[in-house]
Amino acid sequence: MMILFANANILPLMISIIIVLLIAIVYLNFRIRLVKASLRRNQERGDNLINIKKFVLQVSEYKLVVFDVKENVFRNVHGSKVSADGMGRDEILKHIYPGERDFVKNELRKLISKEKSLWELRCHWRNDLDSDSEWMVLEGHAFAEFDKNDQGSVLIFAYKNMTKLRKVLKDDEEITMKLQQMFETSLVPMSFYDKNGMLLEVNRKMRELCGFNENPENEKFFREACIFDI
Repeated sequence: MMILFANANILPLMISIIIVLLIAIVYLNFRIRLVKASLRRNQERGDNLINIKKFVLQVSEYKLVVFDVKENVFRNVHGSKVSADGMGRDEILKHIYPGERDFVKNELRKLISKEKSLWELRCHWRNDLDSDSEWMVLEGHAFAEFDKNDQGSVLIFAYKNMTKLRKVLKDDEEITMKLQQMFETSLVPMSFYDKNGMLLEVNRKMRELCGFNENPENEKFFREACIFDI
C-alpha cells in the first residue's frame, strides 16, 4: 500500500515534467524553424542583391575586373576581357597600347601605394595580339581595397567599351568643324540668333559688313540688341 501511495504521489510530478519537456521541445522546434526561415530569407535577399547587381552591370554595359596585388593576377568578375584562368600584370599590359603602358603601370602603383584613391581609367585595348584589329577605347574607374596592414591588396576596375561612342563623337566633331569652316568662309554675310532674338554668331563677311573689326562698339550694339526690336 505504501508503494502504491508513493507512485500515486510521483505520477503528477512525472506528468508535469513530461509536459514541460514537450513544451520545451515544441518551443525549440519553433525557434529552429524561425532561424531556418531567417537564414532562408537572408539567402534569398543576398541572391536578389546579386541578381540586381548583375542586372545593373548588364544594363549599364560596365564590366568588372579585380587585380590581386599579392598574387599579381587579374580576374574577371563580370565580363570576358581576362581569360578564365586569370592573367598576370605583364600579360595584361601586352593588350594595352604601347604608348600607354608606362602610364598605366604608374597609375596602378599610385593606387596600391595610396598616392591616389581613384583613377579615371582611359586606355586603348586590343583583344587579339596576333591580328591588326582596332584598338578599343576602354573608360571607367579603378580603386584599391586595403588589408589590415593598410596595404593595397586588391584593385577593382569598372570599365566600359566606349569605342563606338568615341567614334560617333569624333565624327560629329569633324562634321561640326566642317560646317563651321563653311559658315566662316562663306561669301554670303550670315548670322545666327537664338529664339529670343539675341545674336549668337556671325561669319567673316557679316563682321566686315557691320564693321565689327573697325568699330568694336558696332559689335557690342548688335550683341546687346534684340533683333525683334531693331
